[in-house]
Amino acid sequence: MKKSQNKCVFCGSIANTKEDIFPKWLQRHFKLNDQELNLLNKTPIKYSQLKVPACHRCNTQIFSNLENKIKRQKATNLEYFIWMLKIFIGILYEESLLINYKTRNLRSIYSKRLIKEKLRFARNIFKVYINKGAFGPIFPGSLLIIDTSNYETDFDYVDILFTPISGIVLPKRILVFLPFDRGLASNFNHAKFPKLKSAFRFRKFVAEVGHYVYRFDINYHWINFKDSTFFVVPSLSTPTQQPYKKSQLIRFYNYVGISSHKMGDKYFLSLNKK
Repeated sequence: MKKSQNKCVFCGSIANTKEDIFPKWLQRHFKLNDQELNLLNKTPIKYSQLKVPACHRCNTQIFSNLENKIKRQKATNLEYFIWMLKIFIGILYEESLLINYKTRNLRSIYSKRLIKEKLRFARNIFKVYINKGAFGPIFPGSLLIIDTSNYETDFDYVDILFTPISGIVLPKRILVFLPFDRGLASNFNHAKFPKLKSAFRFRKFVAEVGHYVYRFDINYHWINFKDSTFFVVPSLSTPTQQPYKKSQLIRFYNYVGISSHKMGDKYFLSLNKK
């Protein structure tokens, strides 16, 4: 076992269990056992195989309690945020183990240093939470919760790690999570979006929220992890958004598996086949 696998990926304590990144109840509900998720370098991995080293406290106490509340739809906004943070940390950990960060045509797609840096920031947020600490003067990230109780949805998960943003379809609700945006996504006008019934609409929504926040060009190096009980998040005085660029938004669509085809002055979008 590698040295990094001896430690809990969430809090750094000795790891003596394995934590499912996507919980078993969710896998059973949507029959995900044989379905796959693609990592950054297109390495496929089954949802059932996405397990990370965890300590007994994180696995059987903190996450068991969270999973029970998420499953029963009794979680608070903060608990949903921390649950999404758990998935984010787990995915980043799996990405950090990859040897090859290049696509098949040898283009560099991401920096291993940046992945480990974001993993460290995410862990610091989690440590403050489990130590019942505080964040201030504002919260470090955003969580959008879309109620889908009046229509059926199939499971889906997508992320854009460099923004970073992730989205997941759960029974009766959709979560869109941004760990480091300092609440900017809460200003995104999602009332204009139709019901997110399809994978296309869901992924398009995640891409557009990610692009909206990305245009503020916020560097997450403002994060100052003071200790395990306080997380300093400076307020945004006058955030400036960069000019809108259609080509940039198209890139975000591509990141979530949506292809674009230009005909004249118009773009036509379609969901890539898995």
